[in-house]
Amino acid sequence: MKYPLPLSMPAGRHPIITQPYGDKTSVAWYRANGLNLTEHNGTDIIISFPGATTAQSRIATYGARIVCPVPSAFLDKTWWDSPMSTKGNGIQIVWKEGVDRFQMLSWHCSEVNTQSTYKEQDTLGFIGNSGLVRPAVTNACIHCGAHIHLMLYVNGVLTDPMTKFDAKRWYTSEDTGIEKDLAPFQFFYEKIMGFIELLKVK
Repeated sequence: MKYPLPLSMPAGRHPIITQPYGDKTSVAWYRANGLNLTEHNGTDIIISFPGATTAQSRIATYGARIVCPVPSAFLDKTWWDSPMSTKGNGIQIVWKEGVDRFQMLSWHCSEVNTQSTYKEQDTLGFIGNSGLVRPAVTNACIHCGAHIHLMLYVNGVLTDPMTKFDAKRWYTSEDTGIEKDLAPFQFFYEKIMGFIELLKVK
């Protein structure tokens, strides 16, 4: 059985895998940033919608809800962003199915919701760009690098998350109306900040 992706978003939006588990194309970047990885150890996902530009996708991604994908789970561990952090803010939950024990990790959150137990669709946190991400966050691009780095351990063994999560299933949340207005405002803000940065350079 596969679980839905642990994401909740308004209708019309969809997840895109930007870097799959096992990908080896970023090894040089990992090493340049002090990470001793020989391949990508999770699945990176962003949120998009039809016709979205890269910048609009970043804005749609930032703040999207990460939710519990199973009927019942427990808080296992949290991480908090710091100047030396690569994970940024993160949360790990655990659940059992039969004899199997699952640990799901979500990194680079803007916020995490710490409580002892979670039920299906409870908020675990919100997608962000804390920790080491690329493209790097700047004043001109406050949503750069926003994504969820999704990891999964099954019985203590690191596993490709997409063997257990269905990329075509996720949770749909209602659009509050505020969100429709917020994204263009944030996009405009990034454009203005970018223009200011250019003026500083000149």
